[in-house]
Amino acid sequence: MSFHEVLHRNRRVLLEEIEDTTFIVEVLYTNKFLSKRQYQEINAQPIQWYKTAKLIDILSHLNEDGFLCFCHSLQEEYKWLSELLEKDGHFSSCK
Repeated sequence: MSFHEVLHRNRRVLLEEIEDTTFIVEVLYTNKFLSKRQYQEINAQPIQWYKTAKLIDILSHLNEDGFLCFCHSLQEEYKWLSELLEKDGHFSSCK
């Protein structure tokens, strides 16, 4: 299953469970998977749910390396979500 399908399939659980995107967005931006504009667009959202939704929308347009960086960033506070995405997409590099 492609990472696009994994994101789409798990969108609802990601929206419900990610309570703070600050660290995730910082990791993606620092590793140059997010542009300055994308970084600002995410952080400009008024509530966390919208920030997470915007992040997922942007992730769906990145390459697989960006997705794997996202999975890795989840390890800090949302390890179980990283494991869910890894298992669902049969990825071995989310760690």
